[in-house]
Amino acid sequence: MSEETQNSEEKAKLDPELLKAQADELRQTGYLRGEDSPKAPARWVQGIYLGVLVLVIASVLFLLVFRESRVRLLRSVGRAWTTLSSTEQQAEVFKLPPPPPKSVEPKVVLQGSPTFVFRSGSPTAQPAGQPDAAEPGNEGGQQDETKPPAPPEKTAGSSGAYQLLVKNSEVARKLTTNALPDLQFKEWKPVRNNPPEFWINVVASRGGQNVEFVWSVNTESGTIRALSQNARDLERK
Repeated sequence: MSEETQNSEEKAKLDPELLKAQADELRQTGYLRGEDSPKAPARWVQGIYLGVLVLVIASVLFLLVFRESRVRLLRSVGRAWTTLSSTEQQAEVFKLPPPPPKSVEPKVVLQGSPTFVFRSGSPTAQPAGQPDAAEPGNEGGQQDETKPPAPPEKTAGSSGAYQLLVKNSEVARKLTTNALPDLQFKEWKPVRNNPPEFWINVVASRGGQNVEFVWSVNTESGTIRALSQNARDLERK
């Protein structure tokens, strides 16, 4: 029985139909497995991967060998990171404030008709509350009021103050008697008459230009005090 069984199995193995069916089954199984397995990348993609890998390795070796290049690269990366991290804060700092609200100007509305008043000497009527127009004869008076006040005149008090100045001040005496070589005495005039204090202005000429020296003279106490800078400078000489 055992020999017959073995012979039948050998015949079954050598049967061409059975072998063909097994081959078809194996072919279909391999085709399905080939579809499920991932495809290998193309050669040009593999070349790109290889080039990138070589470039990375070369860059790392270059940075490890050259210290200055490594430090420069780290500084550049640090600056870029600082710039990116501070962009939002700078935008908040340099943001312009909102424009101010527009001011609303009040409008004045007059209700009713204006009241006209007829003034004597005026050919036309003028609204009430409006100032009168300047009369032709009054223009000169207004101009006189705008003129500066006239300087004080020489009085007995100011003359006595001038004599006291020349008597008690050696500098003023030399100035009025032309004892100073670079100054030529011209005149004196009062600046302020407020008894017992008088302000005396002594005018002299230097190089064709007038130079003024002002002193304060108290006729009661006999005190003399230089007021202008020219008078103080002259007393220091």
